[in-house]
Amino acid sequence: MKLKDTGVFITGASKGIGRAIAQTLLREGASVFLAARSERLLSEFCDSCPQTEGKTFYGRMDLLDAASIRVCVAEAIHSLGTIDILINNAGITSQDFLVNQEPEQAALEIQVNYLGMYRVTQTVLPHMLAKGKGMIVNVASTIGKVPSPTQANYSATKAAVIAFSEALRGEVEDHGIRVKIFIPGHTRTEMVRSIKMDSPQTMTPEEVAFHMVRAIRSPKAEYICGGMNEGIIRLHRFFPELARKIMKDISVASYLKPSTAPEPRK
Repeated sequence: MKLKDTGVFITGASKGIGRAIAQTLLREGASVFLAARSERLLSEFCDSCPQTEGKTFYGRMDLLDAASIRVCVAEAIHSLGTIDILINNAGITSQDFLVNQEPEQAALEIQVNYLGMYRVTQTVLPHMLAKGKGMIVNVASTIGKVPSPTQANYSATKAAVIAFSEALRGEVEDHGIRVKIFIPGHTRTEMVRSIKMDSPQTMTPEEVAFHMVRAIRSPKAEYICGGMNEGIIRLHRFFPELARKIMKDISVASYLKPSTAPEPRK
């Protein structure tokens, strides 16, 4: 698939993976519209972008605000001329034992990671259906496939992204729209600095962006970054208890000493 002159809408694009994806797509000649809450970071990114064949646009968007999403999507269509590819990248995470987690944080992760993706997709979809083509790439996670203790809620939201994507694919594939699931590995970004995870394989945002381009061009409906991540997902498919134990050992040992048990919040 040629990316030159393709219109791409990216959520969570002000930093981390989203920013790296935008930079990589611009070098490929795509025109990108970056959406995020921080207009300052978006503006700084666009001002610092080297001259490429692709064009850069941006708009502030709050995934908790449906009106903000509608306005931003309309701006993207006007600026780009069309949205050929939607990349739902925005997400947040936290880490703790469930007995210590704040329900408000859990609700926020659901609102951003799942319902935010849902709202953006539902807003962009009529545009793609009207022209009879398009691509939606939803960024999930390895722990959406193999859940991680101490990140139960994040795991659940990413599992929801995967299920949503597979169901939506069945609704729109006969209308010229492709829905892809993109599963990066543990990525060294600002968002995950507070997450204690001794992953045997980590990636930079730039490496993930490289794989995103490959995923867009691939005929696969699901793209997994990294051999270790693909390995544990495949292991979970055939030997779920073994994969679960490996993930448990990695997650809990990383977060606390193995002998430390969670205590209820007082």
